[in-house]
Amino acid sequence: MLLLVAVLSSTLLYSQKSVNNYAYVIVPTKFEFLKTADEYQLNSLSKFLFEKYGFTVYMDNEVPEELLQNPCNGLKADVIDHSGLFTSKLVVTLTDCMGTIVFESKEGKSKDKKYKVAYNEAVREAFEDVEALSYVYDGSAAEVATVPVVETAPEVKTTAVVAVVPEEKTAPNKELVNSEANSWIAKTKDGLNYTVYNNGNTIVMELLYTAIPDVYLIKGKDALLYKNDKGIWLISENDGAQMKTTGVMYLTFQ
Repeated sequence: MLLLVAVLSSTLLYSQKSVNNYAYVIVPTKFEFLKTADEYQLNSLSKFLFEKYGFTVYMDNEVPEELLQNPCNGLKADVIDHSGLFTSKLVVTLTDCMGTIVFESKEGKSKDKKYKVAYNEAVREAFEDVEALSYVYDGSAAEVATVPVVETAPEVKTTAVVAVVPEEKTAPNKELVNSEANSWIAKTKDGLNYTVYNNGNTIVMELLYTAIPDVYLIKGKDALLYKNDKGIWLISENDGAQMKTTGVMYLTFQ
């Protein structure tokens, strides 16, 4: 069975999974309901509390190479605001690389009138459920799709030639390759998943969210799209035995 198919199948069985199956937690630098990064120190507090209860935690701007290679081995943390008029209410969630919620806490509550105090009290109460998980990583999510790390940018002789042909002489998937002079547009409705259009406004592909920044599953393909450390978007496809870099994509995200 192809590797990414296995990942998708295991995701569909998420109800049988627990947080113990995942090695890492990724905390965003900014929660959606806040106006600025780490406002009220809520993101820093969340990272601290996850670490306190046994998790290995990274902010989304400091993801290590190991996690980039295994994006589905991490969970994305979030804090959701359910606040009412007089009570601050926060919920902590953990979401897998396919956007499925693996864990959701109770509502942490506070009636303090100061946001900083109220949010800190509420998030600490919500984390009581995280503590109750008694998290211990069991290593069962280790066999997931591996994104190859490209040390240097692929060599492109002209702007018209954008496909990278691996040493094994595997032909690039022409459906997934465009040119630097013909940048495609990626549009989103939910802020997570993207639809890619060519210059004729025809849908080329759909990109599915993962918990790792700048890493997407290509829907309907055993392939990933990811941005390397040089800022170049690369396509990596599964040939049934390993992941191979087969092309470059030029995208404008909207």
